[in-house]
Amino acid sequence: MLFDKVEPNPLESTVMAGSVFAKENNCEFIVALGGGSCIDASKAIAVMATNDGDYWDYIASGSGRGKPIENKPLPIVAITTTAGTGSETDPGTVITNQEKNEKTGFLDENLFPIIAIVDPELMLSVPPKYTAYQGFDALFHSLEGYISKGGNIMSDMHALTAIENVGLNLAKAVKNGNDLDAREKVAFGSTLSGIVMSVGATTSQHSLEHAMSAFHQELPHGAGIIMFSRLISHTLLINKYVMIDL
Repeated sequence: MLFDKVEPNPLESTVMAGSVFAKENNCEFIVALGGGSCIDASKAIAVMATNDGDYWDYIASGSGRGKPIENKPLPIVAITTTAGTGSETDPGTVITNQEKNEKTGFLDENLFPIIAIVDPELMLSVPPKYTAYQGFDALFHSLEGYISKGGNIMSDMHALTAIENVGLNLAKAVKNGNDLDAREKVAFGSTLSGIVMSVGATTSQHSLEHAMSAFHQELPHGAGIIMFSRLISHTLLINKYVMIDL
């Protein structure tokens, strides 16, 4: 059975439609084939395929009701076709409530995919612009994880390797999408960055971007992250020169 309604920055309405589809077809597991939006939506669908009510009932922040899930979500097989979110190796999902302009995460250990397939050959057709957006998302997962208060020796180990692989190879993958070696190393960094988020934490930059794209559903997450990183770096630079002047 195929459910192919997932959009970029997946919506709660899509999650609910997917859960109805899964229930009606008596699905026993979900294969998430696509990018981070597809995998995130599949995780939320997996929750609602086995639990009653509305997805936002289980969201702990914002207008969510914070109810605990009663039934174990459906198992998920994640086959990622992009290198960015690391959702294939973390237990979280980020969904947008379009009615309330809220975009927030949900974490549960049962949302770790039971199998994760990361094949850079599936990423060769990603256009340069989106290769860059997705790569910067992966890069900042680990950069933020490294400077975050939630950082630790385990997350640092993965973050530093991810930063090296993405940092040295993203420009190559953007310039030549058929460079399989560059694609492989960016994908490796993205996968490690998902682990960084699982054992550590990102900074508020990621939450700020989610808040912004909750109002601008068409904004690619990676592009929003780039915008905030530039804003933060400019602010730090201004503060540096103000301090020097003082």
